[in-house]
Amino acid sequence: MSKAIFPKIRTDGTFCVEVAFKASDDHGRELAIKIQQWLDEIWSPNNSTWTREWNAASPLHSKVEVLQFGDEFIRPPEVTSSDESQITLRLYGKESSRLWRDWFVSRLLPDLKEKFPEIGEGLAIGNCGEYPLREWRSEPNL
Repeated sequence: MSKAIFPKIRTDGTFCVEVAFKASDDHGRELAIKIQQWLDEIWSPNNSTWTREWNAASPLHSKVEVLQFGDEFIRPPEVTSSDESQITLRLYGKESSRLWRDWFVSRLLPDLKEKFPEIGEGLAIGNCGEYPLREWRSEPNL
């Protein structure tokens, strides 16, 4: 198996992914503070475990997975920068992580957009500190 190019694994065995979003109401700085507070006080404590149900056509092939946030990530998501029109979020993962994309796309992103409708479209995604980030198309190119 070849090593993944994205995300880039750091020497300490972790990775950092940065995701930029449009802030649709031009109040990015205020929104960033609210999002970080929500991540720290509500989302992260309430999402340490995810029970994911796979429903197949046949009940014999259905399954339930119990996933732990701590198995994939070393810390909660962090809002790292914002201006009036953009919010940047960082995800800090472990080299052994195989489901970080699932957590982001199926858990965090829908919850974030539901709680903060001011979050607009995804703009870019990439390894932290490597600029420019890759353009985000209709679905994140993870």
